[in-house]
Amino acid sequence: MPRTWFLVGCIAYSVWCCSGKGALPKGTNDAAAPVGHEGGASSTDAGSSVYADASAEAQLDAAAVIMRPVSNARSGLAWASGAYNMHEDANRIAFETSRGRLSDVVVVFATRDSWVLLGNTWYLDAHAAFPGKLVITYPMLPDNEGDLASAATGAYDQHWRDIAQAVLNGNRGDSVIRLAWEFNLPGRSVCSSDVVETWKSAWRNARNAMHAVAPDLKFDWNVNAGVSQGGAPASAQDCYPGDDVVDIVGVDSYDWYPRVTDEASWATHVGLVNGLDEMLAFAVAHGKWLSLPEWGVYPGSPDGGDDPLYIEKRYQWYQANAAHIAYEAYFNESAAYYAGSIVPVVGAPNSAARYKELW
Repeated sequence: MPRTWFLVGCIAYSVWCCSGKGALPKGTNDAAAPVGHEGGASSTDAGSSVYADASAEAQLDAAAVIMRPVSNARSGLAWASGAYNMHEDANRIAFETSRGRLSDVVVVFATRDSWVLLGNTWYLDAHAAFPGKLVITYPMLPDNEGDLASAATGAYDQHWRDIAQAVLNGNRGDSVIRLAWEFNLPGRSVCSSDVVETWKSAWRNARNAMHAVAPDLKFDWNVNAGVSQGGAPASAQDCYPGDDVVDIVGVDSYDWYPRVTDEASWATHVGLVNGLDEMLAFAVAHGKWLSLPEWGVYPGSPDGGDDPLYIEKRYQWYQANAAHIAYEAYFNESAAYYAGSIVPVVGAPNSAARYKELW
């Protein structure tokens, strides 16, 4: 979720007419796709692929063809698209109606206080009517129980098996799991430089325990764009737990530090350490899809604002790299700390209008 620089934060069908924007499921893009080269020069231009040299091209052309992990048939876009909608299905429907497209994905967050609450799948009930894919977000450890060393020994595997069984019982056994999301920030998911191998073992144990119960789950290894904090390695890649346990490489990045107001600030945004261009290249090199599980304008922050150029550049970047994108989800939160929602419009009317035009 959106973070301050020093504090981990989790402040937390309608019938429609032909819009010309692909509101009805098209199904034209729901197929096997190569994690491969689509052409185009490398630059920080929003509309360009990040690959330029012949060696990268050859590497990408040789990549295996794998099935798209999240269907994009509902939205009709070239990639799967959706949002975090404050855990309210009515907000999901309002979001879809506002943009004139169905959602392929909805991002949700489990309650983090304890193992018992982590296993409470209330968020499945909240979105029981949604026929698309859920992206379920879990910390490495609940807020008030457990320690990383024990997790690395498999001590909590039964908790993860129980959680997977609950998800399976809720008919969501094909969900995407964001395990230990934003692990390069402070908090209970942090991968500190002094415990990298322990952290990797804990991640692998949790994933393997869940996968054993619900083998259709997909696992998203999800970094936060920008400089690592909380003692995490400068490069989040140091915490990669292995190709055999990762399905998707994710990166969260918002319109702040810096705000995207011109071409120069956009170039900085996509070029951040652990950022969009870097993690896309990393994903492709490992034969993985890329996700953008949290993104959006951030007018609630002192360094955020209403920046429609950011929306436009993100859209162009998604278009240029659609062959590699598993899904993207706008952070559609209206609370004052963030205030960047598309619907309801709170603090970013210009950005909301641009989003609706493009999507």
